[in-house]
Amino acid sequence: MIETLPLDYYAPGPSWLFCRNKWSDDSTVILLQLGTCDSPGHGHRDPGSFQIFKNGWLSKEATGYRDDPSTGSGVYLPDHHNCLLVDGKGPVGASKAVGQPIVLRLQSHADFAYAAVDLTPIYRVRPEEVSEAHPDNPEAVKVQREFVFIRALETLVILDRIETMNPNTERKWLLHGRESLEVQSKLRVRSLLPVDAVQSAVVVNPELATNSPYRGWRLEVTDSSGVFLSVLQCREPGTADLEIAFSENSMFWRVALGSVVIGFSKQNDVSGYFEETTFREDVQPMVADQTGVRWS
Repeated sequence: MIETLPLDYYAPGPSWLFCRNKWSDDSTVILLQLGTCDSPGHGHRDPGSFQIFKNGWLSKEATGYRDDPSTGSGVYLPDHHNCLLVDGKGPVGASKAVGQPIVLRLQSHADFAYAAVDLTPIYRVRPEEVSEAHPDNPEAVKVQREFVFIRALETLVILDRIETMNPNTERKWLLHGRESLEVQSKLRVRSLLPVDAVQSAVVVNPELATNSPYRGWRLEVTDSSGVFLSVLQCREPGTADLEIAFSENSMFWRVALGSVVIGFSKQNDVSGYFEETTFREDVQPMVADQTGVRWS
């Protein structure tokens, strides 16, 4: 029976983590694209991106975009995905990068799924590959993402740490969808950090009909600080948002979501906790064989 399978599945090749809150038709499903998926023909520059599905797509990569040979743009570009931009640039092509993303921590727990990834190598171009078409990005000193999917709350919490050479370098957080948050109302987004970040909504291909597959919507959160902390709730229309309280001390950023409390370390390394459970410090092993799928 499918109900006996784990709620999370990790594909180690592309380093993709598939999460859900339950096995049913109305479940919330999260895809965390922690690594690259180049050789099978995907080829998108989207490491660190994510997608959300609940009775339809709430956030989907490349929504509203199409290949345009006349401008050189295409759905493979970083700003067409739920990625981070540093000084206007996102992840580079896997074959040009100095290295691949490094999954630092991974945990499948009954109450949550947790992942932390160092994306820094995929933001830099190898010196011999640097060109006008493939510029390097020395401002990307450190780019790390942490994800916590809270099953019972159908909520994804994301912490992004971005270090740059110039403290004033622009950092940008992106979220895509078929419709704006105000229209579809099933995905509620709240930015806790930076406090004074500039948010803007962009309609992709606004000249097209609203039902066109090439029309979409993008939320941009722009700031020059080093941390983005975001809460994404999957809710049915007409239901109330979660009560969210944010606080911090010298060691942790703390987020209370109703009665659930999670924390992220403010130190140089990724770490944190969910309630009384400290996040694992390694990548939790998962086995998939003829006998089934299981996490150790």
